[in-house]
Amino acid sequence: MITTVLFSACIFAYGPHGYAWGQEADQYDVKNLHQKFPKTAMHPAFHCPDMKPSPTVPTSVEFVKPADIKVIAALGDSLTTALAANGSSILSLPFEFRHVSWSIGGYGSYDDAITLANILKLFNPMLLGPAPTWTIKGYPASINETGFNFAVTGHNSLV
Repeated sequence: MITTVLFSACIFAYGPHGYAWGQEADQYDVKNLHQKFPKTAMHPAFHCPDMKPSPTVPTSVEFVKPADIKVIAALGDSLTTALAANGSSILSLPFEFRHVSWSIGGYGSYDDAITLANILKLFNPMLLGPAPTWTIKGYPASINETGFNFAVTGHNSLV
């Protein structure tokens, strides 16, 4: 039923003259995925007066600085996998744009995408775990593709 509704919505959205489906799919070529972001920063520079790690390992969470964080990881569902986050049509639904996920996306730097991982990389450039690239929903992906983003689209917790 939902498939029929979505298909009908697509047909009506593009009118009676048809639509070049191949043209839309071509824009998701690997080399084009990384060109969708603006070339110039659209936000102010990030300034923080204390960018250095603590002189000793903090014994309480109250004293942890962003530069003390060495590893980042995430669990979650389609929000954490950033399902279709960088898409412009229904054809982007199979793509998980993990590299731009707010919680763990590691695309480029803070100037390219504002994510928690990119903010932490300002304090610790050797941060482990940010998701470096996109994946395809339902297909196994290696840790080289997902980083420590262990989210699975469609999963939820049992209560």
